Amino acid sequence: MSHSKGNLLAVFLGVTQIYAWASTYYLPAALVKPVSEQLEISRMVIVGGFSVALLVGGLVAPIIGRWIERTGGRNPLSAGSVLAGLGLLILSAANGVTLWYLGWAVVGLAVWSR
Repeated sequence: MSHSKGNLLAVFLGVTQIYAWASTYYLPAALVKPVSEQLEISRMVIVGGFSVALLVGGLVAPIIGRWIERTGGRNPLSAGSVLAGLGLLILSAANGVTLWYLGWAVVGLAVWSR
């Protein structure tokens, strides 16, 4: 790969990672109030969903790390993107705590795969 193509690829991956983290890791800051009001659940319980994501992510991080060492980053990155989309889809359909926490658990898997 030429030097300029490598630079372009790095910029592209960097931009996609910014969007990926903004749509997952930083999402609760923007959504906690409206989701709390819509679902009529306390803000603390809503933020607890993000704690579930961090817990799940921490538990799977060593497994994902070994996967990356064995196969490189392409497959984990792709899987993480698919999981992030699935997690966000579940969050958008959440009508209560169970789906809200399930969505965050899937996002937790996704974040450490990317």
